[in-house]
Amino acid sequence: MHVSTTQIVMCPTGDQMEYDIRAYGGSKRGRSHESTGKPCQDSNHFGLHPNHPNIAILIVADGVGSAERSDEGSRIAVDTVKRYLEGVEPPFTPDVIREAYEKAWSAIDQHTAEGTGWPCDYDTTLSTAVFDAESGNLVYGHSGDGAILAIGLNGVVESITTPQKGAEANSVKPLRDLSAWEFGQRDGPFVSVMAMTDGVLDLLMPGRLKLTDEPIYIRLVSWLADFKFFERKGTPIEDCFAKRLSYLYSDIHKGITNDDLTFIAAMNIHVTSEYRGDEYYKEPDWAALNEEWKRKAYPSLYKDGGASKEDPVEEPIEEIEEGPIEQPDENPVTEIVKEAISKGSEALERAKAMLRMGMRSLAALQFRAAAEEGDQEAKEYLDTSTLGSLDDREQMDRCLIAIALNDVAACLLMAEYWSSKGESDKADVFLRKARLLDPTIEGLKTYSNRLDSMSIADRPR
Repeated sequence: MHVSTTQIVMCPTGDQMEYDIRAYGGSKRGRSHESTGKPCQDSNHFGLHPNHPNIAILIVADGVGSAERSDEGSRIAVDTVKRYLEGVEPPFTPDVIREAYEKAWSAIDQHTAEGTGWPCDYDTTLSTAVFDAESGNLVYGHSGDGAILAIGLNGVVESITTPQKGAEANSVKPLRDLSAWEFGQRDGPFVSVMAMTDGVLDLLMPGRLKLTDEPIYIRLVSWLADFKFFERKGTPIEDCFAKRLSYLYSDIHKGITNDDLTFIAAMNIHVTSEYRGDEYYKEPDWAALNEEWKRKAYPSLYKDGGASKEDPVEEPIEEIEEGPIEQPDENPVTEIVKEAISKGSEALERAKAMLRMGMRSLAALQFRAAAEEGDQEAKEYLDTSTLGSLDDREQMDRCLIAIALNDVAACLLMAEYWSSKGESDKADVFLRKARLLDPTIEGLKTYSNRLDSMSIADRPR
């Protein structure tokens, strides 16, 4: 079922009020989940505090893809934080948000104590913002690779949080990693606050912009949440919101992200932020950034000092009110890999290019195709019997590629590796996968019995 939720909340205005909060947003199932039939694993809430219409509460959670019941985990976390914060009276402080997170984690832990899986099955991220539009201040909590952004009265777009990644670039620190929780308070004044999961963050802070002094796509963020750039001439604000959500959830981003998408925003439209000049809001030079990125990522392509082909880029729009342009496709399949294919490269070369970009699932399919074509190097790469220490990045990649191809031996090797590191929860994930692939495999039944005999306190967390 297609999952898409949209809600708009409004605060009645009056001559005596110093704020008028408008909020919008929603969650949409990603293309990767649509293709596999999985549900949207994101959850969200945004709205006004029931007793204080000057306070907006924004909460987003992204269930971790490798966790079997992460969609339930994200919903439990959001619902618990919402109930707690709506029952709290101001002032809101970082300690209040921490208490909400403790209750969210306890709710998940208690849910699993009833025999509905392990806590690691419910892994989720969680980002929360409490925005007081009357003072312009912001209190927040953060766990995982989502993000909270805000726009100040001075018009400056700020990233309030930093994505929390695990040891591997494509892993994330979930809510149950209590040591990674982050809480804070920022005195603005801010005119708008946004919360999002990493699927949308990839659009608002794209990798190419890390090559510049400004990692945030200012033009797009301002169009989404700075009221001075909203359409005028009697256009209903609901239509403005719908237009922005339609853009975020459209197919033009399929080359950048296939993840679930969640974006929510609250803004005080009673005040107008400062216009910082055309230079601040200008469209980035995507063609130049693409070229610079390719030179850094693939220096071997430029040994002769020549330039590679540039992908066509649309001309920038003239007026920001018309919305941001489509960014160049950041998927290396349409850049480096496409160029390699045009030169007659085999599946093995495509696999290597994809692997360099961290696209293991696609790389795995190309390695398998190369092996099936008889490529000896690809066969040796997929031979788990020759794997060395997984502390070596190349050997780790080889093992993960084999796991992506449902290699039971690779699952067991990875489980043994994480067990040796004291990471029992990670070991459990790969042991479970191995058991699903081959329930009769030697040794796993004993491990299963050990799990079943554990007390609640000893379960993997």
